[in-house]
Amino acid sequence: MIVPLYRNCAVAFCSPPPCCFACADSLAQEMGLSLEGGGDHVCGLVQAELARTPGWCLAFDGVCRASALDNVVPVGNTVGGHVIVTSRLPRLADNAEFIGGAAVAGSAPATQIAVGALDPSDSVELVMQRAGEQDRVSAAAIAELMDHHPSALAEAADSVKADGVLKLADYLLIVKTTLDAAGEELSEDNDDDEEEGGAPSL
Repeated sequence: MIVPLYRNCAVAFCSPPPCCFACADSLAQEMGLSLEGGGDHVCGLVQAELARTPGWCLAFDGVCRASALDNVVPVGNTVGGHVIVTSRLPRLADNAEFIGGAAVAGSAPATQIAVGALDPSDSVELVMQRAGEQDRVSAAAIAELMDHHPSALAEAADSVKADGVLKLADYLLIVKTTLDAAGEELSEDNDDDEEEGGAPSL
């Protein structure tokens, strides 16, 4: 007999600030709670439901700031659940304010696992699978531009799939054009600075 480790599991996809509200809304939908009232009210509903029903595991994907989970995750000695956080913020696990405004009382210290770049072949497969295309050449070029970073690859592929018309080759062209334009602008700014201030000193 296999006994499930958790009774309830939910994934919240975070967004730019106010990130905590995005997390709460995402969780509320997963838990079948009402979104009426918004903001702090929804945060309160989510926190109360989690405190009432132990045995949960929450995954917050793409946390953009340390206070993202304020007033969403319940804290205290009797809270029965685990939290998984993915973020590009360095050393987030060391920040005592990243869960509920305080360290989770009575729980083990947060464990941080660094996620590095994917193997080139795996990153190409990820892009093609999530984009729903088999353009290996464009996928490889995109993966190289994104330094094979899982989050960046997923975001690029998802943008292509969500568009419905855009192809990987189109996305690649847009990214290259944008980067080239940014590089030219930076070069022109540096040239202007040198003309105004003379030759840079060593």
